[in-house]
Amino acid sequence: MENNRSLSVDITKGTAIIAIVLGHIAFSYPSCSLVHCGDLVFGLWHVAVFFIVAGFFIKEEQLVQPKLWFKKKFSSLYLKILYFYVPAVLLHNVLIKIGWYSLESTDPVINTYSMMDFAKQTVLAICLGGREPIVGAMWFVYVLFMALIGLSIVSWAIKKIAKNDRQYEWMRFIALLTMCMIAGILSNKYGLTIRRFSNTFTAMLLIYVGKIMYQKIKLSFNNGYLAIVCGLVAFEVACMLGGVALNGNEYKDILQLLVAAPAVLYIIMYIGKHIEANVVGKAIAYIGKDSFYVMALHFVGFKLCSLSLNIAGCGGGNLADLTPNIGNNISLLLLYAVFGVGFPLVFMWGFRIVKTLFEIKNRIR
Repeated sequence: MENNRSLSVDITKGTAIIAIVLGHIAFSYPSCSLVHCGDLVFGLWHVAVFFIVAGFFIKEEQLVQPKLWFKKKFSSLYLKILYFYVPAVLLHNVLIKIGWYSLESTDPVINTYSMMDFAKQTVLAICLGGREPIVGAMWFVYVLFMALIGLSIVSWAIKKIAKNDRQYEWMRFIALLTMCMIAGILSNKYGLTIRRFSNTFTAMLLIYVGKIMYQKIKLSFNNGYLAIVCGLVAFEVACMLGGVALNGNEYKDILQLLVAAPAVLYIIMYIGKHIEANVVGKAIAYIGKDSFYVMALHFVGFKLCSLSLNIAGCGGGNLADLTPNIGNNISLLLLYAVFGVGFPLVFMWGFRIVKTLFEIKNRIR
């Protein structure tokens, strides 16, 4: 299935990561009594769509083998997190010295690290509890990793007791739904949220929904009428319930996740199938293929954009701001978005060239 995937999947990932970048720019989106435009642009769906797409190509025979599954995700996902997180921790004091962090910041609070702090923060990063601001968006990858492992354990356990495949699917769905509901009620009704734990149960359910949509129902995402219906549903949910914040497991109703996010996903996939052969589609798909690196480095892109604006005397704002505050300036919104998406792509392009040159040099030796 992975070999036969269409570019529309990467277009969906590219669209979602662009929405995440836009969501991390403090832009004053228009709002009225009916709907907040920011919810439509990103707030209602962007992170949830990423979790759903993560379930598209999961292989059931691997999923029900937790040891094998863990080894696979450890190398393909967990280690990639540390490649970015640990260097970010080690550069913490350097980022303060060059003005990228401010000791006067209150959200988040920034302090100079001692040797003990470096050791503590490195251990936290290794144990999935890192809080380094410059790579703050990587919470998503931490949760994705834990959710994939959790889904494997749940699938393995239920497979042991289910009498047949039909019972297995129903029991697994009920178990995932129940865990998500409990975590959601605790978070949104009682304010009891454990960061990177509560939202792991939400992510597990969304990943499972993606698996069912793509592998069981086998949606082809080519029905224009259904795309229109999905658009109407997503708009209504945005009007009635607003956006979600999965970093804090914040949402108003579980149907907000299970209806609105898949609806937006269908629309993007439908459009993706119609643009995957042209330049725009291929460009977005390219971004989607490297969405992990955009997630990891787009805050760095913002800093470089602010630095460039300050050097040019164009008023780039406070370099220490993690999310650039640009008011309602659309030109700055587009510029920061270009830096936020473009820098990670250029960085990885250069890194791969250097890596290839080293490999060629070693072969010659």
